[in-house]
Amino acid sequence: MERQALHGVNLSGWLCLESWITPELFAGTGSLAEPDIVATIGVECYRDLIREHRSSFVKEMDFELIARRGFNAVRIPVPWYAFGEEGPECGPLLGCIPELDRAFAWAADHGISVLLVLAISPTATEDTDLITGPGHSRRQSMVRVLERLAARYQDEDALFGIEVAHEPKAQ
Repeated sequence: MERQALHGVNLSGWLCLESWITPELFAGTGSLAEPDIVATIGVECYRDLIREHRSSFVKEMDFELIARRGFNAVRIPVPWYAFGEEGPECGPLLGCIPELDRAFAWAADHGISVLLVLAISPTATEDTDLITGPGHSRRQSMVRVLERLAARYQDEDALFGIEVAHEPKAQ
């Protein structure tokens, strides 16, 4: 198989909210993180807000434009709560498997590779490493999320890989 360099774009702010990318979602909440939005506006309002955002922020047309501009890859940050109420570590935060399924279909249709990036920060601080930190209580949960993502998308031609740490720290 011939190797081809990846030239892609980052789809941050779609499935993992970033206050600096979509400040309008955080406006009036006093929050800078998605779990804090839930606490401020309530579960149902949060879920309505997120459903609307995810359905409009990235669409198939975006994948078409990415491919037409000569890019052949997308990097998609995936939240640690990707499986939502089906856990692990389920809570009020809305999962994103339907959006990921659509992203893989769009990527395949437009010849784009997908790099999933697990955002591993359920309660992280800059000094916390949720995957390799000694004795961290959520390590197994994060490993289960990685296993489930790998199992779900292993046969997708568009899958390039799964990056374990969204914001790795240099040693």
